[in-house]
Amino acid sequence: MAKAMFITRGGEHFPPMGIMQISATAKLGGHETCLGLLSKGDIWERIEKEKPDAIAYTGSTGEHKFYFNFNHELKKRNPEIKTIMGGPHATFFPEKTLEEGGMDAVCIGEGDYAFPEFLDRLDNKKDFSGLENIMMNGDLTKPRLRPLVQNLDSLPFSDRTIFYDNGQSGENPLKHFFVSRGCPYNCTYCFNEQFKNMYSGQRYVRTRSVDSVIEEIKEVREKWPLKYIKFYDDIFHVKVDDWFREFAEKYKKEIGLPFFALTRTNLVDGEMVDLFSKAGCKAISMSIESANPRIREEVLNRKMTNEQIKRAYKLFGEKRIAIQSNNILGLPTSTIKDDVDTLDFNIECGPKQKAIVMAEFTTAHPYPGTELYEFCKRNGYYSSETGFSEMHMSYQYESPLNCFTPMEKRMQRNLTMLGPVAVTLPWMRDLIVNHLIKRPTNSAYFTAFSLNKSLRYMRHIYPLNRGLNEYLKVVYNSFRKNWFKRMDEKS
Repeated sequence: MAKAMFITRGGEHFPPMGIMQISATAKLGGHETCLGLLSKGDIWERIEKEKPDAIAYTGSTGEHKFYFNFNHELKKRNPEIKTIMGGPHATFFPEKTLEEGGMDAVCIGEGDYAFPEFLDRLDNKKDFSGLENIMMNGDLTKPRLRPLVQNLDSLPFSDRTIFYDNGQSGENPLKHFFVSRGCPYNCTYCFNEQFKNMYSGQRYVRTRSVDSVIEEIKEVREKWPLKYIKFYDDIFHVKVDDWFREFAEKYKKEIGLPFFALTRTNLVDGEMVDLFSKAGCKAISMSIESANPRIREEVLNRKMTNEQIKRAYKLFGEKRIAIQSNNILGLPTSTIKDDVDTLDFNIECGPKQKAIVMAEFTTAHPYPGTELYEFCKRNGYYSSETGFSEMHMSYQYESPLNCFTPMEKRMQRNLTMLGPVAVTLPWMRDLIVNHLIKRPTNSAYFTAFSLNKSLRYMRHIYPLNRGLNEYLKVVYNSFRKNWFKRMDEKS
């Protein structure tokens, strides 16, 4: 039996589902797992106490640098511990992860069965050659990928104990679940298209049975506090069908908890909204991204009309289901006018139609390897060759693209903080757009953003009956988390 420690810089409040799933399959394979939270306690004391045989990381491009730096320090202190990294960055840039990150191995693609086999070989002191999905430092031959897991019901439920017994997430009455894997769409800013190409010819979108989802929720509710559920799928379900109708009926009858889910505006119709409402949905996430149809379709490959977006918002608004709206500012070929139009479109879709909207605005940070990144690279919008150095932990950092002036970048960044306030309080729109976004970015803007986000989320997106102390605790933790992300350091 080998012991693996998962190292993560977050997750104390909202644990990463990927780590919990891989931990479950590792335990099923007879191995031991533990957790190292960089936000809690002395990590080096934790490593010394647990004495893991392997340390595993996961991360996307941008946050990968944080783990690279940590891994170099780890190797100085504990060179005998094998280190491995999975997740989007390791999957798409395995050679760089091995060489620049100093990892012993990377896991490419889905690691449900690859990681336990890696631990098997480590435990038995066997050679790692020929191991599917695993690439080793010193041998940069791309490994053969095992097929995607088609029957998701065959996987064990996520190992929530690894987080819930080591932080505040177990006490949090809001918990996350997945019902599926994969997304059928190819938005240019997302990794899905590249990931699908890796598994060409295989069924990419896979859904668990309703009974499996219900059983896992019941199991979690028996062990930990549970009052609200967030379904974290890219898209909860793409259409109204027998699965959706079965879910609405069984969830309402057997679970009966309010929940949050994600969908796309072009999928929404009256029956879907009725079923969401019947099941107990209290909040939905639907991205607008840009109010400019040309940018949305030609740059982002999101084929939906403004009329579809407004109709979807209206349908959910009529059922008093709150809406989280995601938007991207500073997109290539866009202008500040486009960004302001996106703000105004959120106000038109939300407050003007009496819909409850919590708007999120980010600056475009095209990930290397995505089609949006290639578009920026072809047109010379990145000043560096790879763009890795331009990635920041926070999407509210200033744009990494060189097609905007310093003043435009300032205005974009200020809009990411003050835009949500304008959607909540439309009477402040003119003051924000005509004056405040032009001033230097400052802590008052961040404070206004953080307070607005915390209060709106607690009241509408994740509505839980909280006492005053709980409210203050959530506001404090949110402020601290967002402040950490906005720090100017890019590592």
